[in-house]
Amino acid sequence: MTGLRAQPLPNPILETRPKHKLCANFVIGRCENPDCEKSHDVVFIDGAWHTPESKSGRQPINSLSKEPRQKRLGDGHFDNDGAGHLSKDGPRHDNDHGDIRNIRILPSTDEASCVIICQRQPYMPAKKLSTVNEMADCQFRQLRHDNLNGVMAATYHAMQQMQKIDDTQLHHNYQVSQETPCGFKYSLFRKVLFEEMMFNEHKGLMMRLSFECPRHLEGRQIHASGLLEDGMLTALVCMNEEKGEIGTIFAEVHLRESTDSRTRTGKNERAAVQLSFADRTDINAVRRATYYMRGLLKGSFALVEYPRILLAGFVMHLERLQELADDPRIAFENLISSPDGPSDNLNSPPSYASAENFEYNLNSLRSERAVQAKRILKLRPTKHDATALEIFQMTEDIRLNTTLDDGQAVALYESLNRQLAFTQGPPGTGKSYLGVSLAQVILDSQPLKAPKPILVVCMTNHALDSFLDDLVKKGFKDMVRLGAGSKEKWTGEYLMTNQARKMKHTQIENRRKAEAHHQAESLAQAGAGWAGAFNKTFQLGWYAIRDHLKKHHRQKYDLFSRLEKISLGGTDIRRAKGIAGFGYQFWLNGGDINNMTSLMNVVDSLLDDGIQQEIPPEAAARFRERLLVSIKNNVVEASTSTIWSLSVDARQRLANDWAKEIDPRTTCDAMAEMHRRQQSAMVSKAKVYTDINARCLAQQQIIGLTTSGVARHLDLLKRLDFQVAIIEEAGEVMEAHSLVTLGLQSLAHYISIGDPQQLRPQLNELSLSMINELGKRYRLDESLFERFMFPPTGTAGKTQVAISRLNTQRRMHPDIADISRATLYPFLIDHESTGLHPPVPGMADRIFWLDHRRPEDIPDPRSPMSKSHSNKYEVEMTAGLVKYLMEVGGYKIGDIAIVTPYNGQLAAIAKKLQTSVTVWLDPKDREKLVDEGLLAEDMLVADGKVCLDLKSMLRVVTIDNFQGEEARVIIFSAVRNNTFGSLGFLTTENRVNVACSRARDGFYVLGNTNLMAKCEIWSKIINVFKGKGKIGPAFKALCSRHPEQTVLIKEPCHFGRIPEYATILPYTTEYLAPSHVREYFPVVIRVKRDAIHEFTPICGSTALKPTCKEVTGVKKFPFLANVSYFVATSAQQYVETVRPKEANILAAKNLAESFTNVVISAKHRAATEGLVQNVKNHARNLVSMDVVDTPATKFAIRVSSLATGIANIKANATIAAVFLAIVSLAQNAARRFFLVAYIFALDFVARPA
Repeated sequence: MTGLRAQPLPNPILETRPKHKLCANFVIGRCENPDCEKSHDVVFIDGAWHTPESKSGRQPINSLSKEPRQKRLGDGHFDNDGAGHLSKDGPRHDNDHGDIRNIRILPSTDEASCVIICQRQPYMPAKKLSTVNEMADCQFRQLRHDNLNGVMAATYHAMQQMQKIDDTQLHHNYQVSQETPCGFKYSLFRKVLFEEMMFNEHKGLMMRLSFECPRHLEGRQIHASGLLEDGMLTALVCMNEEKGEIGTIFAEVHLRESTDSRTRTGKNERAAVQLSFADRTDINAVRRATYYMRGLLKGSFALVEYPRILLAGFVMHLERLQELADDPRIAFENLISSPDGPSDNLNSPPSYASAENFEYNLNSLRSERAVQAKRILKLRPTKHDATALEIFQMTEDIRLNTTLDDGQAVALYESLNRQLAFTQGPPGTGKSYLGVSLAQVILDSQPLKAPKPILVVCMTNHALDSFLDDLVKKGFKDMVRLGAGSKEKWTGEYLMTNQARKMKHTQIENRRKAEAHHQAESLAQAGAGWAGAFNKTFQLGWYAIRDHLKKHHRQKYDLFSRLEKISLGGTDIRRAKGIAGFGYQFWLNGGDINNMTSLMNVVDSLLDDGIQQEIPPEAAARFRERLLVSIKNNVVEASTSTIWSLSVDARQRLANDWAKEIDPRTTCDAMAEMHRRQQSAMVSKAKVYTDINARCLAQQQIIGLTTSGVARHLDLLKRLDFQVAIIEEAGEVMEAHSLVTLGLQSLAHYISIGDPQQLRPQLNELSLSMINELGKRYRLDESLFERFMFPPTGTAGKTQVAISRLNTQRRMHPDIADISRATLYPFLIDHESTGLHPPVPGMADRIFWLDHRRPEDIPDPRSPMSKSHSNKYEVEMTAGLVKYLMEVGGYKIGDIAIVTPYNGQLAAIAKKLQTSVTVWLDPKDREKLVDEGLLAEDMLVADGKVCLDLKSMLRVVTIDNFQGEEARVIIFSAVRNNTFGSLGFLTTENRVNVACSRARDGFYVLGNTNLMAKCEIWSKIINVFKGKGKIGPAFKALCSRHPEQTVLIKEPCHFGRIPEYATILPYTTEYLAPSHVREYFPVVIRVKRDAIHEFTPICGSTALKPTCKEVTGVKKFPFLANVSYFVATSAQQYVETVRPKEANILAAKNLAESFTNVVISAKHRAATEGLVQNVKNHARNLVSMDVVDTPATKFAIRVSSLATGIANIKANATIAAVFLAIVSLAQNAARRFFLVAYIFALDFVARPA
């Protein structure tokens, strides 16, 4: 059947009264006056209802078609003739409004079933700058479409599928997984039944539904399926083909239940799920659910689950944008929304810095030399008339006296002097270090009497945790992390709940908390009573019948209510609310009013779930005694009524007659009203805790949260009058999210740190993205940072603003960094430490492009791989290279990462390697692979929710989930290799930039250069490889001991040709020094468990070659050979880069010789205290030298301590372990003089005894 239209909801019939005619305490659930004469009726309160459906007053105008929706909305184009009545053709559906404040965030049934079949596309405004209202309107519509277009497509498709289901037959083997023609996947559960309505103390009224469970999900299998997980978005769809109607209710999963749970048809046939309403303020959705439950709206039901969609990720941002339309005031409004572009005010210092005599305190950033010189480092905000020379002198002063490099010093200066500051940080340039430094300076510069916390905002929980961790390491303790999305244990003590718990609450706060708690609790109890009564099919409980008896059978009402008229204190009254209706329930079940024991059993059964768990047993017993006395007095008066003499059958008939007199719609509406009241109480309770939390946050220095956290807690944050916000990874933050943060109108200093030339914000709908021609009109994935840094061409009055740039990278070896310089960062310079990165062991080249013409795979159109791309040759070569690098022994498995742009390749590589190594997938990648059917749910152990040691796992990741990460060796699989010239994702500059800037020591690319050279950025990268002679059809593997011997690796099977002798230690001859000691360092080839293969001096002189009979440290202790390689290389790097003075080398040599004498004495078991004291004297000498840095000082002191222990060694074999301990110290300290000292120590120990 076609032509199904949105199912109308009958108008409510529950009486509506003005609020002043009701008992105000009863409305909020707390009337404790047993003699209260005001109305306690459950009625609608005039003006309290405000539901999304009631906003439009518009009838559904669209219908469902059997025609499949072949395109995603907006794939062809969008309408631009206006929304709602602003369109020349009128509204498209009942949720199409010109004012975004009237738009329901979740789609209406009419909306979900309309634009798919009509010729009109949704209205979508192009991005432009004018007023805050228009910006909010544009961002709201785009962000809503991006998050809900797939939901509407799946809902529509599910409606079509429901028309094909035969409800008269069982289909226990049906397929839950579904897919729309445009590729959106969802789950569809059939033959849904209402089991019961429930009432939750936090979420209010909830639905418990059961559904026909497929065989493969029976029992506990459903819990391992990943379906119906807590918080996931679902929709209950009702179809009434007889009337041609269809309706939807959006809900969130609260609890999943297996086929072992209780359902109408018993166990093992149906599973169940508890759902809370997605929009708990939508009272019409609640009414619709109760009407379905009571059969007032009929039809067959199905449940749709939308994969991985969490409302918390976008709903709050949309609501905040609606609020901006209502109150269009933001910080820096004239700079952010000006159609004429940013003004010169951008370069003005923040307003708080304009105070007389204000100056920034930079002392926390001072270098050790500046501290020793007692240098006081201050910075006055720059005056408008400051000359370039004056500015240079100030930045140079910062550079020379702090730990910042050139670019960081300039960026710090400029960020402190610009109220709206942007700093671009290319890969590896220390963006987080700059952010932490800015936070230190600003906090240190605040007035002591009225300091204000700094707001730190990041896009992701991972980035936030990393930034806050850096702050903690700098000594910041007064810090709160808002939001519970962290996976780091250390963040626990900084969560809002824990910090607020430490704070002493005032008496007023405690009283307000208690009142709010009792209010919400009382309404939850009443709601639970209503739900319990509502679930009874043939008779109504006390909550449902009470108001009817009061209005139409007053005498009977008085009789039952008289039993509950309890003369107790306020606390007891609240506890006694749990037994409401006990008299009616006792009468209905045939109870004898004169049997107090039986009556009290009923009371006790109702109390068991309440006070017995709430208060100690002794207090509960005393309360019961007081209650018993009060009830006994009431029984005397009530027992005279003839109603108690009726038989059980007569009582049942009378109750049924009363129930028939009640319009069932009245009960449904009353249930919805109880839900509204309880949720209103929860809002009031939240406001109380907001006040308390605001006082707690005001005492902190740092408040950290994600952009979603800002939207959720915006009301709380507005209470704090923040002046400074630091936005980390700002290039990944949507402008819609930035607008919400700028809703904190008190902000005077907005600092953005990121890189718009790396990854942009991620979208679901490519039609809104800048990467295609259509999306360039909308630019939803354009960050505020990118808009200011690269204004779109043709924008009137727009010019690039001044952007600070970090320019010193500390990640990539210069050969790898040349790629970044040739593409996007010509200004990038290398820190001196990058030139010391060791070569990749076993490889002739540090960077290399394996150029090949092996075509990408052509998958079966019916398989999951048909939606992505893979290349079998690159999978095999990548796997072979990983295994080879691991066998060479230069790296731990966690030092290597495989990066690829496609999920299909990701899945293929993960499957190939999972039997050889432990593979780690980013949680986002894992979710996509599972959703797309490319990976089984239980195939890989690392799901991101378990605490894992990434150092022992191979990272296989897509580009989009590797920003901010790095590895010593990166293998990039480009995948695409076809005759039609398609590169897909590989043409996006931002993605290419990220892929080529993650490696520290080695970078290897597999791809077709002819194809990829068609893209401008790849052409530049290929030229870098060509210029270095690092492109070819085969990798070159070599033996570090015999570098002239190489093996070409062109096919996966060629890895097996590499001789065993090529498996060597990581450091080769050219890195061993100083020359006057290197003849004593033998080459060791690791064959089996560190066995010595042969001894040959580095210089090759046979005269110096030790014989097998000679006892040397290396011969006796093979581990020392490994140690010597590490230390020799480190010392060589130090000598070449730092070039210490001869006096310093002499001091280090003295320490080493003394230490070695102790070791030799330990060999001969003749060490003396004098030798140990000599070591300590030389250590003090080295420590006292001004040029010695902190790590070297620590090492010298540790050497002194070790010497004492070594002097007592009784077995020569333990010396090797001691040296390994020293290496551990060296690796931790990793600086300068101790390496020189150690190289001399090894020299003496390695000599023949």
